[in-house]
This record gives sequence, C-alpha cells and structure tokens, in this order.
Amino acid sequence: MAPLTLSFLLILLCTGIPGADAESTANIIIAPKGGSVTIPCHYEDRNKTGVKYWCRGYYWGSCTSVIRTDSSQNGRVFIRDNATQLVFTVTVRNLVVDDSDYYWCGVESDVDPAAGESFYLSVRDPASESTNNWIEVQEGGSVVITDHYEDTYRAYSKFWCAGRTVDPCTTIVRTDSEEGDVSVRDDPNQQVFIVTLKNLKKESFGYYWSGVNTYDSSVVRASFYLQVTGGKMCRSDCAHEARFHSNAISLLYGCGAEPSDGVLHILGSVCAESA
Repeated sequence: MAPLTLSFLLILLCTGIPGADAESTANIIIAPKGGSVTIPCHYEDRNKTGVKYWCRGYYWGSCTSVIRTDSSQNGRVFIRDNATQLVFTVTVRNLVVDDSDYYWCGVESDVDPAAGESFYLSVRDPASESTNNWIEVQEGGSVVITDHYEDTYRAYSKFWCAGRTVDPCTTIVRTDSEEGDVSVRDDPNQQVFIVTLKNLKKESFGYYWSGVNTYDSSVVRASFYLQVTGGKMCRSDCAHEARFHSNAISLLYGCGAEPSDGVLHILGSVCAESA
C-alpha cells in the first residue's frame, strides 16, 4: 500500500458558554498557510434574530469584531447565517501566519448578548507539519477525521482500519456504513470522506489507518495512533457535519494543549465532576 500526500482534517469537539468577561478556553485550530477553514457557530432560538459576529481577542468582552452577519464579507473572511438550523458559519480563506490568534463566535442582542465557542487559530507552514499523527483524547469523547481526496478516487470505496501495520490491518468500517460507534460517510461532490469515532473508551487505543479501495489495490491516505485517557468530556454542541475546504498537507482541529515535538495532544475540556 503506497502512502499518498495527506490532505485531511481532524476535529475534536467540546464547547462552553462563557460569561462576558470570560477568558478563552479555546478549541485549538492548526491550519496551513494558504489554506482555508470554515467554522460552525451554534446559538439558541431566542437569539435567532440577533446579529451574529466573529471577533478576535483573548477576552470575549473586549474582542475586536472581524465580521458580522449584517456584512457578509470582509476581505478573506465570509459569514453566513442559517436561522433554520440555528447556526452561522465563518469561512477564512487564504490563511496567513498573522491570522494566528484567539477568536470568538457571538450574538449581538440588547436583551441577551451571548458568547459561543472560542478558538485559537494557529497558522503554520504545511511543509513543516509532522505526518505522524498522535491523537490523545479524553475517555467518552468524539473525534471526526475528514480526508480530502483526489478526483481519481471519487468512485471508490473508502475504509477505516486498525492494526500496528497497514498490511495487514483489520477493516472496521467502509464507506457509508456504521459499526458500533464508528462510521464512514463519503461526499463525492466535495471529494471528502468523514470518519466519526464516538464514545471513545480506554481500550480503543492503538494504530488506525484511513484509505481507499481501488479495483486492484488499497491506497493508504493517513495513519494515526489513538491514546484514550481518563476524564469526562463536556457535552458537545458543535456540528459534525460542517464542510471544510483546504489544500492542506494537514489540517488539525482540537481542544486542549498546543502540539509540540511533532505530537498532537488533543485533550479536550474536562467537566468539573470527576470521571
């Protein structure tokens, strides 16, 4: 099985609703220079008619507005509100290193102003990113891995398998099917397939691979080592179904500590009560 150039997205979702003077406990976004990212921001029904915004700064109460729903575009940044789904999305294109900072989703309201998720965006050079993907996640958490593929593989079946080596590895699930808390969904129009791992247990640790089954071979797309640690994940209100677009070698989403030494530590916020 020949490895290909990686173009994937990893998401670990957790959220909190902080107060007006809250400090950021941000989800970390590691994105490539020149790439683009789309982020979903959820809100409650009572805020349906309020102006939604995306702002920059460590504190929500003093963050600087970047874009609002009463102005759909600001340079490389776009915003779109879907009041039916109670979600607005922010897209940032042609990312540059200076985009690195803390950001907030928010709703402007005279009666009930509200902050949503906070994010730390770190824009890096794709050429310097490690292709050895170590994922450390709290027990009970969920991970979504989105793999963008070339047009050549549009018609083929995609798979997710487990094993210390890729040949052989044990197939867990294939395209548009589900096995327990693991599922794979393919979107050929967007040329992306999405692997979702839910309710992760400590015994879920190990090596995993994503790939494409062609007529005469299996092509590996990416490899991962999953480590599941103790703790209880906060309830997630983020959308798993949002579409993300990138020309990245690797694009990684998560909550928790900054990656270091080529290791991606995605720790997630832990609820106050012990596991």
